[in-house]
Amino acid sequence: MCIRDRLKKVTSTREESLSELQLINNQIQSREGLLRLYDRQVILAEGFIRQKEIDVATLNERVLKLKEQYKAMILHAYKTRNKNGQMMFVLSAENYYEAQKRNKYLKNVTALHKKQVALIANDQQKIKLEIAAIELEKTRKKAVLTQKRIEREEIEVDREKQQRVLNTIQKKEAQLLAEIKTNEIKKQQIKARIAEAIRKELAEIERKRKEEELKASKAPSQNTLVPKNLLQKVGATKKAKKK
Repeated sequence: MCIRDRLKKVTSTREESLSELQLINNQIQSREGLLRLYDRQVILAEGFIRQKEIDVATLNERVLKLKEQYKAMILHAYKTRNKNGQMMFVLSAENYYEAQKRNKYLKNVTALHKKQVALIANDQQKIKLEIAAIELEKTRKKAVLTQKRIEREEIEVDREKQQRVLNTIQKKEAQLLAEIKTNEIKKQQIKARIAEAIRKELAEIERKRKEEELKASKAPSQNTLVPKNLLQKVGATKKAKKK
C-alpha cells in the first residue's frame, strides 16, 4: 500500500473516531442533564423533609402542652376520684343549670383532650410516614444519581480512551504527511540532480562541438598540402603535351 493510500485510510479512521467521540460527548451531555434533574429533585425532597420536620416539632410542642394539661386533669381527677367528689363538684353549683354545665364540662374536657391527643398522635404518625416515604424516595434518587455519576465516569473513561486513539491516529497521520513531504523533497532533489547531470552533459557535448569547429577552422587548406615536386611534374607534363 502506497503512502497516500495509507494516509487516506488513516484520515477516514480519524473521521470515524471524531464521529464516535461526538456521540460520546452527546451522551455525556444528556446524562449531565439527567444528573441536574435528579439533583433538583433531591433538593426538593430535602426541602419537603425539613418542612415536615418543622411540622412534627410543632405538633410535638402541642402534644407536650396537651399532656401537661391532661396531667393536671388526671391529678385533679385523682384527687376527686370518688363519685362523691365528682358529685360534690356538680352539686356545689349555685343552681341546677350551673350543675348541668359543670357535668357537661367535665365530660367534654376529658373527651376533648383525649380526642386532641389522639388526633395529634395520628397526624404526627402520618407526617412521620410521609417523611419516611420522602427519605426513601431521596435514597432511591441518590442511588440513581450515584449510578448516573458512575455511568458518566465510565463514559469519561471511554472518551479519554477514544481521545488517546484519536491522538495516535493524528500522530500517525502527521508522520505520514511528514514522510510524504520528505519523499517529495527527495523526489525534487533527484529531479534537480538529473537535470543538473543532463545540463552538464549537454554543456560537455557543446564544448566538444565547439572544440571540433575551432580545430577545423585552424587546419590548412588542401592545396597547400600538395608537394612541390608533384607540382613541377604536372607542369612538365603540360609542356610536353604542347610540343
